[in-house]
Amino acid sequence: MFVMGCVFKLRILESGSLKEKRRIIKGLMEKIRNRYRVSVVEAGAQDLWDQSEIGCAFGANHAQDLENRLEKILQLVETTPQVEIVEMVVDTIKLD
Repeated sequence: MFVMGCVFKLRILESGSLKEKRRIIKGLMEKIRNRYRVSVVEAGAQDLWDQSEIGCAFGANHAQDLENRLEKILQLVETTPQVEIVEMVVDTIKLD
């Protein structure tokens, strides 16, 4: 079994307040969670209105399945007009 974790460091483009940022991030996290059945959490920059960090974790029997799912998640984040990816960190581990 393989487990992948990734963190997206994001710049929020259309936000002027924490309330607006939370609306944007909550919507993005719900889309990721519902479409790809992964665990998603706001992992950092929670007190900054123009930045966020979203962490995702998911597992599969084959590493290629993880890569395919990550590509779909990345495409969703990249096509969200309110956010810009500043950095992405990915790690995969194999569990025996």
